[in-house]
Amino acid sequence: MRVAVLGQGSIGRRHAGNLLSLGHEVVAWDPAADVLDGTERAPSPDAALADAEAAIIASPSSEHAAQARLALEHGCHALVEKPLALTAAEAGPLVALADGQGLVLGVAMNLRFHRGVIAVRDAVLSGAIGAPLVARVWFGSWLPGWRPGTDYRLSYSARRELGGGVLLDAIHEIDYLSWILGPVASVSATLTTVSDLEIDVEDVAQMQLGFASGVQAVLSLDYLDRSYDRGCRLVGSEGTVSWSYSDGRVMLETDCGPPAGTSVPRDVAGTYLAEIGAFIDAAASSAPTSTTADEGLAALRVVEAARDSAAGARRVAVSVA
Repeated sequence: MRVAVLGQGSIGRRHAGNLLSLGHEVVAWDPAADVLDGTERAPSPDAALADAEAAIIASPSSEHAAQARLALEHGCHALVEKPLALTAAEAGPLVALADGQGLVLGVAMNLRFHRGVIAVRDAVLSGAIGAPLVARVWFGSWLPGWRPGTDYRLSYSARRELGGGVLLDAIHEIDYLSWILGPVASVSATLTTVSDLEIDVEDVAQMQLGFASGVQAVLSLDYLDRSYDRGCRLVGSEGTVSWSYSDGRVMLETDCGPPAGTSVPRDVAGTYLAEIGAFIDAAASSAPTSTTADEGLAALRVVEAARDSAAGARRVAVSVA
């Protein structure tokens, strides 16, 4: 398949490399960066998309909606790096456009392919912990260390105009928790900047989520933890399952015996390769990909509810339309 990759930052180059390793033809575009060796360089997004069958949108978040629309208008199936857009108002028309043209539109949420997250989901869906009741989810990472050799203050993560902030950067946590527990019904949130990192976006997001099922969850996200810490703990009526990225383990604790631990890889490289493979398979068969545009839109609605809550110091219902 001929695939256009728009954006050749770290994630765009990763996607291009994975596509090449799977035997696909890659045409890449970036307004500033060099393209990955082995790919064809296009002079513009339109030129990249002209003969492509599928597209990967890996530009700064502020460009996602416009470039996804362009890809769909060229008749390309599209996988958009998270988030699908900056707002639900931008994302909604993309979903309708893709549906109207019979094209696959997905959002790159690679943690759905992480064995730790999959093991937690399997434990919940199999009934191993009984009825889910409470969840705790966390992500912390030191923003200045993300992209060695670059000024983090110039990255999209650090700049509101480019769609930065830990809430959108760590939208993975909202997505995979919804994948496991179902739709979020209400949000209470605090979004703050507590560091001296010289950024104009929040570096800490603290949220309480109420799910339609009745499950209550607490999410803690930050740009400040030097250790890179990520994981979750789900408590049910008959047991508890947890995943720790730093420990590389999933633990299942029930009344049926001693705690059972399973080792899972910390390296996420395989998740990106699996994600691309799933998208290409979906594009080839016009079937839904791993994270659909509707699911990406649902995650954005949770983000917007969190922002509304933080601005008004109140609990906010999540929109369903």
